Amino acid sequence: MPTARRRDLLDHVTDDLAAGRAPHGELVRMPGGPYEPFLDGCERAADDELAFLHRHLPTDHAG
Repeated sequence: MPTARRRDLLDHVTDDLAAGRAPHGELVRMPGGPYEPFLDGCERAADDELAFLHRHLPTDHAG
């Protein structure tokens, strides 16, 4: 779950709780404001999300 570093402390606590409750959850803190994963940080956020999927999804395509 990508999240921005420049946020309120309460937001960080909520992010930590959500990531901790999710099976195989991971939290990625990105520099910038709350919309950074959707603006200049979009490519990094997408790379982080794809890396997460590659680590956690099965890759066996045999039918």
